[in-house]
Amino acid sequence: MVRWPLCSRGGGMRASVVTRRRGVPVGGIGCWIAVALLMVLCGGCIEDPDLFQPRFRGDAGELPDGGEDAPSCEEEPVDCQAAGGCGWVEDRCGELVDCGLCPGEERLELRPDELVLSLGERAELRAVWRSLEGERAVEQELRWSSDSAAVEVDASGQVQAISYGEGVIRASSADGGQEARARVAVAAPLARLELSLESSRVHVGAEGVVEVAFFDALEAPTAARALRWESSDESVLRVDDEGRVQGIASGRAQVSAQAGEVRASLEVEVYFVWRDVTPGEMFSCGLSGARRAYCWGANEAGQLGDGTTEARAEPREILGGLRFEALSAGKDFVCGIGAQGGVYCWGNNAQGQSGQPIGEETRRVLEPTQVIRRTAAGAEALELSRMDSGLAYTCGVHDASARVYCWGINNSGQIGRVPADGYPGVYDSPMVIGGDAYEAVLVATAYPVGCATSPSGEVACWGWQKDLLLSLVDEEAPDVIGEPMPLATQVAFVQMAGARRHFCGLDVGGQLYCWGRNGLGQLGTGDQATSGAPVEASTEARFQKISIGASHGCAVTLDGSEVHCWGDSRSGQAGPSQDRVLAPVPVTLSEGSFVDVGAGGQHSCALAASGRLYCFGRGDEGQCGPGEGAVREVPGF
Repeated sequence: MVRWPLCSRGGGMRASVVTRRRGVPVGGIGCWIAVALLMVLCGGCIEDPDLFQPRFRGDAGELPDGGEDAPSCEEEPVDCQAAGGCGWVEDRCGELVDCGLCPGEERLELRPDELVLSLGERAELRAVWRSLEGERAVEQELRWSSDSAAVEVDASGQVQAISYGEGVIRASSADGGQEARARVAVAAPLARLELSLESSRVHVGAEGVVEVAFFDALEAPTAARALRWESSDESVLRVDDEGRVQGIASGRAQVSAQAGEVRASLEVEVYFVWRDVTPGEMFSCGLSGARRAYCWGANEAGQLGDGTTEARAEPREILGGLRFEALSAGKDFVCGIGAQGGVYCWGNNAQGQSGQPIGEETRRVLEPTQVIRRTAAGAEALELSRMDSGLAYTCGVHDASARVYCWGINNSGQIGRVPADGYPGVYDSPMVIGGDAYEAVLVATAYPVGCATSPSGEVACWGWQKDLLLSLVDEEAPDVIGEPMPLATQVAFVQMAGARRHFCGLDVGGQLYCWGRNGLGQLGTGDQATSGAPVEASTEARFQKISIGASHGCAVTLDGSEVHCWGDSRSGQAGPSQDRVLAPVPVTLSEGSFVDVGAGGQHSCALAASGRLYCFGRGDEGQCGPGEGAVREVPGF
């Protein structure tokens, strides 16, 4: 949406294009008459050297506001759709906003509309009619004029630079119904370009803008020129006509800019690091340093988000070009919190776990699709601050209200509705847990039970609590509970995670606690005794990050020096030393500093501070990445 002024707020005019549709004025004519009278009275104030400020590539993008004495006006975005969807619309500050061409509309425009000339140089401006169908040449005669002594224009549109300065060339139709303008600057000849990019590096999938400085032969800054851009290797780095670069693959490439015979180049490093990792049952996903999502492994339900159901060991970016703050994976589906807001899910949707209306065509959601909460009052996009996915459902904390929402399978009351009371067994739209008054700061999901932590630190759970033999404050609670009931514990958690039939959490000091079933040592207590309330793990270590898999868990130590795992290790997911690891033990990895960890069905992944990602455990579906060996490094790009 382009913004053009009728009159500047400082009382002068700003270089602009003001047109009207054929036969239909679009505003500003009265303003221009008033300005013309003012020009006569002030004796030609149009020659004020600060009046016209050409906007060339590299400028901040706004024209001057007329000085310190200009009356203030707070701009507000114009709703082009409400204004008809096209044409020129006047905003509350009296400026015209271009909402695009209307059907049947033609506008008179000049090509180019910005021009820099050296002293004595000539150039030709070409007038065109532009419409939705394209451009056509102007056949009628036009009236040409210049507002500055620095540039002259003849009756054919030939412009000549007379003196250093700047001005605006106007071309108007014979009937005065249309007028086009071009900004022209006369500057010292360009002698050198200087290119710069913050840190001279860009992440794969990220963008940066190359800044350009223009100098004359005396090393004094001179006016910006139109530039031609190119990359020495477009498989590594791409650049557009505005100098915006995008990283494609790791490596180095030269980006070059040229104006006439003057050329400059800059070497740019393109790099890739992993930001975090989220394993599912038989697949894995991770976020890059640019917050783009990549997935690999099993794909029978479309959980890799690439539009197919083909498995692969090599990571590939999901479709949609989205960026995410966080991902959460279930058995064969994934949900993510978008960096720009919203929740998106993909993969299996047979029980509504991907948040889409259940149907034959939506049993598998093959690419990220936004989750919409549908109610009798209407539909609204879901906004979550955090979430956790169970085997076939997801729960999250609402960003603004702190309410808990869940969607997916409800055969055990996971969505806070007891099926035996007549509620459905699946919910494909997010439902509030515990009513509008219930608030939470953390949420975690096991297969039959969900738990959340309130702002006061109380842990409460819902669902088939009897399956986990939970120790609730209400000892007479039914086997399946439809609203959060407090857990019998005084521990306050800062992190919490769930798996198939157990939960784990960290307190503020990094102490590990777990509760639920323990047949494979997944509680990390040194034995196999089930506990219905949080119990300390048998370890002296303290942790900063935990992740819980099907029947095992892993955690990063507080100082980041080690990854510890415990529980079921029959596939090596808790380390290759034994089938069952009853208490947390260090896993031998090639690096010594870690920032994130993820536990899946029968595999685990650890993210090093260097941005390199390692996975271990079962890898026959490609969930540990390509290659062989007990520990595999997942490749970047």
